[in-house]
Amino acid sequence: MQQVNEKLWNIVEPVVTGLGFDLIGIEHLQQGRFSVLKVFADKSGGINLDECATISRQLGTVLDVEEAITGAYNLEVSSPGIDRPIFRVQDFSQYIDEDVNLRLTAPVDGRRKYKGQLIKVDADMLTIVVDKKEHEIALNNIEKANVIAKLNLKK
Repeated sequence: MQQVNEKLWNIVEPVVTGLGFDLIGIEHLQQGRFSVLKVFADKSGGINLDECATISRQLGTVLDVEEAITGAYNLEVSSPGIDRPIFRVQDFSQYIDEDVNLRLTAPVDGRRKYKGQLIKVDADMLTIVVDKKEHEIALNNIEKANVIAKLNLKK
């Protein structure tokens, strides 16, 4: 998984939680001379556009004062979306019995992509069931992960 920049996390989290939201994750991506800081926040019942704008204004000011990011950057604040990304290793345990998508850094059993039910998380491994077969995957081999949304479609 992408390593969370602890310095950025320690600056962003108090701002987001102080406004009454949960910090789901952050991504700091270099894009040429510029960078993009993506902040994913949520709350019970979901987060709306105005709330994202409020977080962005507050956070932008704090980031500038702290000089947390060198050079030009864009700040994007959004909800984690329907297929919620999993950013930190410690967050996997809250999604036991949920369906997840995993993209691995290195192949396991000849594959880099897994889609199945997360059934177990240990200190450094997780177990996912794909097509009724269990696969153990090292947490440090996960490049990207997200929870697969269960849609309730009524007919």
